Formats: sequence, C-alpha cells, structure tokens
Amino acid sequence: MRTKLLKASVVFALLTILLGMPLLLTPHRIRRSTLALIKAGMTEAEVEELLGVKAGNYDGYYPGFANIAHGFTPDPRLPRPWKTWTSRHGCVEVWFDNQQRVSWHRVYGAAPGSWWVRLWEEFFPRPKDALLHFQF
Repeated sequence: MRTKLLKASVVFALLTILLGMPLLLTPHRIRRSTLALIKAGMTEAEVEELLGVKAGNYDGYYPGFANIAHGFTPDPRLPRPWKTWTSRHGCVEVWFDNQQRVSWHRVYGAAPGSWWVRLWEEFFPRPKDALLHFQF
C-alpha cells in the first residue's frame, strides 16, 4: 500500500512538472527571422513589440562571449546605451542614440546559463549556424 502511494505521488509530481513547465516559460519571438527585421530608427517600444518581450535573458540562455572577445567589459553601474535580448536562438545587442532610436545592432550566439540547459544541449545540440556570430 505504501509503495503504491509513493509511486503514485512520484508520477503525479513528474506529470505536474512536465505539464507546468510551459507555463513558466515566457513566450517570445527572439528568433533569427525577427532579429533580421530590426532596423535603424526604430524605437525601443517597436523593438519590444517585434520581439514580444522586454530586454533580458530568456530560455535559460545568456549572451555569448562577444563582448569579452572584443575586450569590452562595461561598468555595470554606468547607464548603458544598449539593450540585449537573448534566447536559445541567439542574442541581439541593440544600441540606441540620443533620441532613443536604434542606431545599430549586432546579432551573435547565446550560451547556456544553467546546468540543466547545458545538459539539454548535450543531448539535443543546436544547429551549427545558430552559434555563428554575424552583424547586420
């Protein structure tokens, strides 16, 4: 009796996690096809509307090592003239001018930020072109 209850509770917990996980993920449109639509002169609100979310890291991914590779490590206390949107499909860094409009942007790869995302990529690797760095 006790083992049946234990088995049932484990199955219930796994089903709850499996079915509840999509509710925890934020829906976004941070994909290569939408990143290509970002144009100079757009406002931040237009970029947010295009990508579906505010600037940030989604899907457990963080920006790749492009800033470190270029020798650029900003002081986190200073205001940043750019914002970054990151997902498993890549990362876009959007720089704004004095009128708060897009002056330029750059797209590059994203890196897994947690152990479970790294484990997921071990079993289900992303396509090779998803890791390429390029600029519009």
